[in-house]
Formats: sequence, structure tokens, C-alpha cells
Amino acid sequence: KNGRKNLKIIHTADLHFDSKMETHFTRAMANERRVEMRLTFKKMVEYANQNDVKVILICGDMFDTLSISRATKNFLFDCISNNSNIDFIVLKGNHDEYDLSEEFNLPNLKFFTNEPSYFEYGNVVIGGINTLKGYNLEVFELMKFDKNKINILCLHGQIENVYNPSTDYCIPLKSLRGKSIDYVALGHIHNYASDKLDERGFYAYSGILEPRGFDECGQKGFIEIETDDKFGGLSFKFVPFSKRRFEIVGVDISNCQNSHDIQNAVFESLKQEAKENIIMVQLVGLVESGLEKDIQYLNKLLLDDFYFAKVVDKTGIKIDFEKLKIDISLKGQFMRLVLADETLSEAQKNAIIDFGIKALTKGEF
Repeated sequence: KNGRKNLKIIHTADLHFDSKMETHFTRAMANERRVEMRLTFKKMVEYANQNDVKVILICGDMFDTLSISRATKNFLFDCISNNSNIDFIVLKGNHDEYDLSEEFNLPNLKFFTNEPSYFEYGNVVIGGINTLKGYNLEVFELMKFDKNKINILCLHGQIENVYNPSTDYCIPLKSLRGKSIDYVALGHIHNYASDKLDERGFYAYSGILEPRGFDECGQKGFIEIETDDKFGGLSFKFVPFSKRRFEIVGVDISNCQNSHDIQNAVFESLKQEAKENIIMVQLVGLVESGLEKDIQYLNKLLLDDFYFAKVVDKTGIKIDFEKLKIDISLKGQFMRLVLADETLSEAQKNAIIDFGIKALTKGEF
């Protein structure tokens, strides 16, 4: 190996420190999740130390907004300054309005700029360019790599096969092919994904390190890269690492006759779910109008068993259309009127019919 060691690198992105996260959580729980996001990052740095990782790439959206808490600044300063054996290389993403470089002056904290820039580690070259407003096509022509080096390119945006100016933060794969790139480290998409770039290289999204909402379900973590100086390439693997996972669980209650049946169906579907996870239960299927679901009671039961859980009713109304045609009762007339209203969505019709049937039944029409 000509006396050189393989280099280990962590690729992470979209940390979104100080996200509000108050859509689903109380203020206290949102604050707890913000702390957990910092702790997961700290654990990742500990992992890096234990596994001889020398570089951590942060490929955009380190922060969520311009407003950064003093607690987060102090945490990052301590985390980086106390791990001087690791280089932290930061790329600006579309959310990164706050400029960390203006406040932190640490020898192991490095930043890409708005022009193509490079960091060298023996035979390994790590290049990149910031994005706040998006890339133009000329940027990719400016990126140059030596074919005899192991080359990593850091970018933040949405990949397309060719350049599409209507795509926010567009990264055209066609412009990166044949440029002696071994690995494109990407940020912006919050799920892990990877594929071949060309005959030589790969590209990958690390996804978010710690999830924040139900649009970020499934395993979250980072990518560990190891260069192979002997063969002039690299390998990489996804490392699941988040403290919690967001999961959406569909529960078909079509055959349920009462709220007790629904409760049993929900808990049966959640038997394999980890208690530390954040769960959304979606009740689905077609049910009889007026079926009592008691969502509030279900929510309370689930919160006793999970860190956070909520139940959402996505069911439809089971309608016998042949019977409805000849039903001359007030209930039949009401349902026909609602179903015939073309200004309403299916979900709105279901909700109106369900509410109306309950009202009519309680009113003993």
C-alpha cells in the first residue's frame, strides 16, 4: 500500500439542528427531541473515534433556520474542539443561512465555499461547492479531479439525469459522469439512497441523522466510507443510527363491529413496533356509517405504551348503493344528496355522512 493507510470517512447531512418540531409534539417534547438530535450527533462522533474515522462530511443543512440557540452553538464547539483528531468538513445547503465559519475558528473545522474547493488527504481528494440558491450548470464544468486520485464530491440538492432549471437545487448526473469521481456525497433528500454514477463512481444520499416528522419514516443514520488505496477506489455502507424512528402503520378495520374490536386490531398491528418509536396509526378500510371509533381514547392508550403515538381516521363509509336507491328514509335522502355533491372530495363526503348518520341516529329520525 506504499506505506499509506486506508481513509475512513463519515458522510452525513441534513442535521437540521434547532428544528421547531411542534406540528405533532408539545413544546416540551419538541425540546426533548432537539436535545436527542444533538446527542445522536455526539454518539456518531464517538462512533467515529472508536472506528478510526478521520473525516466527517456534513453535506448541507446543518441548521434549520438562521436562528441558532446558544446551547447548540456551545454543543457543536465542544464536540468539534474535543475531537481534534477528526476533521469536520461542512457544506452549506439551502437551509444554512447561519454562517458557522464567522463564529468558530477551529483547525479541524473546514468549510467549502461558493467556488469549487478541495481538501486533500494523501491520495484522497474531497471537493465541493456550497448551495444556498441552487447550482447553475457552469458549476459542474468547473469541478476538476485527477483520475489517479480517489475523488469524493460533496453537493446538496436534487439529482436529475440532465440539468433541469425548474428543479430546485438541481444536480445533473450527466454533468458529473466521466469526471473521475469515485463517490458523490449528497444532502437534501432525507432518506438513504445510492446508485451507480458511471463505470467508476457511485452517488449516495445519507438521509437525515435523526428524523423529525412522518415524512421521514424508516431507518435513519449515516454512511461510512472507506477508501482502498491499494486498488484506487472505495467502499461504503449505510449505518442505521437514529435514537427513534417515525413509522406509519395502517390498520384495516373493515370487519370491526365496535370500538373494542378496533382497539384489538390496533394493538395487534403494533406488537412488533419498538416502544421508543414515534407512531401514526392510520385506520383504513370501509366501515358501517356511525361506527364508534373513539379516537381520543385510543390516543391515550397508545401514549401509555409509546414515546409518541396518534391515531388518524382514514376509513371510508361502506355503502350499499342498490339499497340506497330505494331507501326513502331521511337517512337515505341525506346520503344521496351528499354523494351527488360534486364539489366535495371523497374524504369530505365520508366525514359528512359519518357525522350526519350519527346525528340522525341520536336524534331518532
